Amino acid sequence: MSQHLWLDAILFVIMLLLLVMVYRASTHPARLRAVVGAEPERPPPSTWVGRLRRRHRTMVRQAGMDPDDMRLPLWIMRVLMAALLASLGVWLWGPVGAVLMGIVGLVLPDLWILGARRARRRRIRGALSFFLDLVVSLLYAGLSPERAFVRAGRDGFRDPHPLADEVMLMGHELEMGKERGLAFSHLAERTGVTELRAVSAAVQMGLRSGMSIVDTFKAQADLLRVKLGEEALRKINTSTVIAMVPVFLCGVPVFIVVVYFPAFLKILDMLKLLRFH
Repeated sequence: MSQHLWLDAILFVIMLLLLVMVYRASTHPARLRAVVGAEPERPPPSTWVGRLRRRHRTMVRQAGMDPDDMRLPLWIMRVLMAALLASLGVWLWGPVGAVLMGIVGLVLPDLWILGARRARRRRIRGALSFFLDLVVSLLYAGLSPERAFVRAGRDGFRDPHPLADEVMLMGHELEMGKERGLAFSHLAERTGVTELRAVSAAVQMGLRSGMSIVDTFKAQADLLRVKLGEEALRKINTSTVIAMVPVFLCGVPVFIVVVYFPAFLKILDMLKLLRFH
C-alpha cells in the first residue's frame, strides 16, 4: 500500500511540473510564431480521423498555443494523468474504477485546453471594441491600415494580451502583401471569436463594395459595444436569478419554522383539549 501511494505521489509531482512547463511555454508570446494563415490554407482532410485531428489542432491554436509544440506535452500529460487516476481507481474501486478513471485522465488535458480557449476568447471579445476604436483613431490620424493595426496592437495594451499577439501576426501578414480580407479571415480562424468573424465578413464586403474601411471599423465597434452591453445585462439578470436560489432555499425553511410551526403547535394543543373534553 505504501509503495502504491509513493508511485501516485511521484506521478502527481511529475504531472504538476509538466503542467507548469506547458503553461509557461504556451503563454509566452514567442510561441505564436509568424507562420500565420497555415491552418486555414490547408486542404480539408478526407477522413474523419483527419477532420478530428484538424479540429483538435484548431482548438489548441485558438487556445493560444502552437499545435506542433503542444503535441508531445499533451500526450505525456494524457498518459501521466491516465496512469495517476487509474492507480487511484484501482485503490478505491477496483479494475472497473481503474478503467473509468483512466478514461477521465485521457480527457482531462483536452478539457483544460477547452477552458484555456474559452478564457482567451473572453479576453479578446472584451477588448475588441476598444481596439477597433483605437484603429479608427489611428486611421483618422493618417496612418495606413497596416500601420494602424500594428500600432494599435503594440501600444494599445499595457500587459501581454492575446488580441495584441494575434493582431501583430496579422500585421506581419499585411506587411508581406497579403490581401486584407484574407488576413482578417485568418485572424478570425486563429481566434475562433464570432465577433471577429463578423468583422472579417464586414471588411471583405466593404472592400468589394468600395466602402471606406474606417466607416466599416467604426460601425463594427458600435455594434460590438451594443452586444457587450446586452451581454452584461444578461449576466446581471442571470446573477440575480442565481442569487435568489440560496435566498429561497434558506428563507422558505425559516419562514415555515417561524410562521407555520407555532400555528401547528397551537392546532395540536387545541386537538388535545378537544380530546380530553
